[in-house]
Amino acid sequence: MKLNFLVIGAMKCGTTQLYHLLRQHSDLFMCDLKEPGMFADSLDEQRWYWYESLFVKGKDKTAIGEASTAYTYNSSFSAPRIAKHLPDAKLIYITRDPLMRMESHWMQVCRNINQRDLHLRRWYFNQRIIQDCVYIEVSKYWKHISAYRKYFRDLGSWCCS
Repeated sequence: MKLNFLVIGAMKCGTTQLYHLLRQHSDLFMCDLKEPGMFADSLDEQRWYWYESLFVKGKDKTAIGEASTAYTYNSSFSAPRIAKHLPDAKLIYITRDPLMRMESHWMQVCRNINQRDLHLRRWYFNQRIIQDCVYIEVSKYWKHISAYRKYFRDLGSWCCS
C-alpha cells in the first residue's frame, strides 16, 4: 500500500468538503470511506487487511489518502501509530475559528431541537460549553498539532488564513 497523505483536521472544520474535492482530482485517490479511523483504533492484523483493501482501487495514482478527524482528537494516541506505519505521510490539518467550530459541533449534536426552539440552541450551547469539555478539547489545535510535531519533524510550511 502506498498511502502517502492523511487529512487529519479537526471535526467541523471542512474535512468532509476537502475529502470530496480531493476525490475529484484525477491524480489522487481517496478511499470510498471517509473516516476509516484506522490509527485511532486497535491495529490487529485482520483490521490492517481491511484498511489496506480500502486503497486497492488507487494503486496507480500518484497520491493516495484518507480523511479521519479522529486522528486529531486522539492525537496523542494516533500520532505515534501513524508515524510508525506511515512515516513519510504528508498531513493536512484543517482548522476553523474555535468558537464557530464549537457551535457547529453543538448544532450537529442538537439537531433534534425543533425549529420553534431555535433560540434555545444558543442558550444551551453556552451552558454545554461550560459543562462538557469535549467542545473545547477538540478546538485545542496547537495541542493536537504538537503531538504530531514530536513524530513528524518536517511538517513543511504552515499556512494560515
